Amino acid sequence: MGYYIRLIKPNEIPELCNLIYQIYGDTYVHKNMYDRKNMEILNKSKRLISFVAIGDKEEVIAHVGLKIHGPQGEMSAAFVKKEYRRQNILYDLSEQVVQYGKQLGLEAIYVMSITSHIYSQKVALKLGFKDCALLISCMEPMNFKGIIEKTVRESLKVTYIFYNKPDCLELYIPSSLLRVLNLIYTNLRINVIPMPESEESIWEKSNINIVYTDASICYIDIKRLGKDLLEELDKVINQYDNDYISSIYLYIRLEDSLVHKFYEEFTRRDFFFAGIMPGKKNNILILQKVKEIHPDSIKINSSIGNKIFRYILESKKHITLANENKKHRYPKVI
Repeated sequence: MGYYIRLIKPNEIPELCNLIYQIYGDTYVHKNMYDRKNMEILNKSKRLISFVAIGDKEEVIAHVGLKIHGPQGEMSAAFVKKEYRRQNILYDLSEQVVQYGKQLGLEAIYVMSITSHIYSQKVALKLGFKDCALLISCMEPMNFKGIIEKTVRESLKVTYIFYNKPDCLELYIPSSLLRVLNLIYTNLRINVIPMPESEESIWEKSNINIVYTDASICYIDIKRLGKDLLEELDKVINQYDNDYISSIYLYIRLEDSLVHKFYEEFTRRDFFFAGIMPGKKNNILILQKVKEIHPDSIKINSSIGNKIFRYILESKKHITLANENKKHRYPKVI
């Protein structure tokens, strides 16, 4: 079966929406992609740039999208029609997206691969993406017809590729994270100079953005650490404790000289390491707070990714390990 790749045409959007339902039923995480009108708006405004593979019958058989977030791009919404799988289509589509991001002059591109199966992870690894984070239990269970049906929350492995990487970065890194961050940055071929703990006074007012999602998640983007932050954070934790939300993710700038002062407060509230989102100017430390980990539901296709996961499991303190398979506690590299 042959195919060719190009940008989607407006009249193909209804067909694409139907394909999503064929593959995922009503469990797909990007709910807005079921809506034809919304997809038209997203593609017309370039908030989503859809690449599709077209089969012999001129039908849409696969999709990979590119979302632009400032100087970086996110490769997302990757799926292939069941009868066309295992033909390298996902790789060919993803390669086109990576090349397109470079043409746009982006700083870098990243992809979040689900960990219930390894197909998308293999593609990212083959394209040169480097592992940098593992977001535990950040999605509702998603059924992928013909591959897997989930009953526990889905986790995401974050991988990253620079088009033009910095050679060296000066970052404020808590001492307990030096080993794992050195592992990640070394794999990215970036030299990191850890900066000493700052003696600066703490800002009165923090700069934060709190976002709640339909998937019972709270993301707290901390652009500047300030005295009021912990009070705001405790309000969110109260909702977590009362089961209004399932997981909390903190995004902290490693360029902020006050990271050392706040990190201990975050760990005291049972936040633990998730990884980083690297960048030329903004390097983001991700901490997470989740209620349980299902290690046997997380499959990882790289040695670095597996080391990050081991670090997470060994460093966390107050979290339930819900093993479906009692034979092993840690995932194996596939």
